[in-house]
Amino acid sequence: MGILAIDFGTSRIKAAYWDESKGEALMMQIGQGGRLFVPSLFYVSRDGKIKFGDEAELELHHDPEGVLDNLKLDLDKAFQYLRESQRVKTSDLMTLLLGRIIEYSAQNVIGFVGKPPDKLVLTYPAKLDYEDIYRDALKDAGYWGDIVFIREPEAAGWAWVKEVTPENGEVLVVLDFGGGTIDWATLQIDESSRPIMIPELRPDGMTVAGLHVDIALFDEMMLRIEKQERDYALSHRAQVLEQIRLMKESQNSRAILSGEESQVLVIRLGTESYTFDRKIFVNVVKRAVIDQALGRIEGYMQKVVNYQREVGRKNVWCLLAGGTRLLAGLEDQVKKQVKEIGKASGIEVKFAEITQADFATVRGAVEQQGYSVPESKLNQDVNGLEKLISAS
Repeated sequence: MGILAIDFGTSRIKAAYWDESKGEALMMQIGQGGRLFVPSLFYVSRDGKIKFGDEAELELHHDPEGVLDNLKLDLDKAFQYLRESQRVKTSDLMTLLLGRIIEYSAQNVIGFVGKPPDKLVLTYPAKLDYEDIYRDALKDAGYWGDIVFIREPEAAGWAWVKEVTPENGEVLVVLDFGGGTIDWATLQIDESSRPIMIPELRPDGMTVAGLHVDIALFDEMMLRIEKQERDYALSHRAQVLEQIRLMKESQNSRAILSGEESQVLVIRLGTESYTFDRKIFVNVVKRAVIDQALGRIEGYMQKVVNYQREVGRKNVWCLLAGGTRLLAGLEDQVKKQVKEIGKASGIEVKFAEITQADFATVRGAVEQQGYSVPESKLNQDVNGLEKLISAS
């Protein structure tokens, strides 16, 4: 069966498929040069023609007023507005996006033999439900196969289970740091090695993440530049925000911006430029995301460790997924905080590792649908059945 998953993220669009011969999910190279993603950008020309991804990104330098970003957080709006009050139907954007990726998979995934996938899996944030929007777009795109939806943190949990094959009863907390949302969920491994949501610990999240840092940095810059540069930044907003995002990501996983001169924080504004002071950069990142994220995660993890203690368990796994986790020290601070919360409650927190953590959501979405009971589990069941028959 052909299985394709699409993760329409705030910053990036990713796709993965089920490889029958290998029995696992593989990323699909949908970007230029074999990249595993394309930017979540759309371009609408003055005559209404639509492009997305890499093609839209090129227009940032030619017609930035026609570029639309951050669509994921505005999917519930019927129209999106661009230059001079030009508008485009949100459904048209999503129909093009989903239809093109499905068509591309049919042409490039050998196992699909030139046909659309039999099953399409779409991910969505814990707090946002886009099922009807996706279904309508797929209908308009002419897709009539099976459609499955899965929450992003739950999907990431499936990717971990595929790699680790944890024991029955193990509990995993997933903290998924996306471009527009931070989501969390708690899963327990059942007797068939599947991660199942724990009803008492409902999935949740917050619409604060990497995108909000970009916007906060843009606003901070606007307070410090001259009118000519402000006019340029406003007329080239999508282009400038893309520069800010790339500049921000260049600082990821570094020790709170150590001050090395090689770390450039320059934003080009036409013939002029603006250089962020490091202290301002760090303060904006801290204010826009880190402080808020730590506060909400602390509240959720406290519920998790309290639950573990009530049911008599002494440990819990914690998986950090998504690209925003790398934001200027965020991952280290989250791990430290989570560890302390567990220790104070007598619960050991063990941090889960996973390859391609930035792509865990889309890979896990495929793994869920391609799942089969592990051979070791089947052998246990057969042995148990044989013992039961012998005893009788």
